[in-house]
Amino acid sequence: MWIRAASIEHMVEELKTKKPASIRVCTLFFKPKAYQRQIPIDYPAMHIGNEFIVGYGLDYGPVGPELQGCLRGDRIVR
Repeated sequence: MWIRAASIEHMVEELKTKKPASIRVCTLFFKPKAYQRQIPIDYPAMHIGNEFIVGYGLDYGPVGPELQGCLRGDRIVR
C-alpha cells in the first residue's frame, strides 16, 4: 500500500515515542525523484519513476483494487 511521505513521517515520530531500539522504513514502491523528506527509506522493494500507479489496493476511483498487478496511470482504460 502506498503511503504518502507525510504519513511516513507521522508514523516514525509516533513510533519514536515508544522508544524502540531502532526503526526501519520499507515500501513496495519508491519514487526517489519525488521523495523530499529526511527520513530514509531503508528497504525499497522497487524504485519507480514519478508515474501515477494503480493496483494492489492503490485505488483510482473504481479502478485498482481488483487488479492482479499494478499499472501506470496512463495505461488505465475506462
